[in-house]
Amino acid sequence: MARTCARWLLLVVAALAACDASRDGPTLPLRPRAMPKRALRRQAVQPCSSLRLRGGAAMSKQMGWSVLFAATGFELVSTIYMDKAEGFQKPLPSLVAIVFYAASFYGFNLSLRALETSVAYAVWSAVVMAALSVVGIVFLNESASGTKFVGVAAIIFGTVCLSWADGQN
Repeated sequence: MARTCARWLLLVVAALAACDASRDGPTLPLRPRAMPKRALRRQAVQPCSSLRLRGGAAMSKQMGWSVLFAATGFELVSTIYMDKAEGFQKPLPSLVAIVFYAASFYGFNLSLRALETSVAYAVWSAVVMAALSVVGIVFLNESASGTKFVGVAAIIFGTVCLSWADGQN
């Protein structure tokens, strides 16, 4: 389990490093100490545009959907680790769950640059809910019933309808 946690954390660190490396313009060299503070302020490096939540650069719809589905994946992983954390009794799964919840909310917020809030939130929560239902039944030995399957199918159908409505605008 520790290897899996380390792999996921490496994935998050690599994604953040890629974001940092993708900012426009060359990186600034180390500044000499004799430079006045005023000049230093003018040369300050702007943060990566994806780090500026809501109000950063515009995003295409396709990129918005990609970011939203990455956020749903992070939410799914974090919820699975919350189950393994047993009510914050185990520190490592608890920490992994918190990190992935933060990544999920961050990704959701970024996707709002390209998607309507009502559609993005419905898809984000519905996909996670449906996926967790299937994961719970298949891997966590939760009960399976016809009512559960009808409910999951209704969630998926509602999400598809919202996505189609968003595409018509």
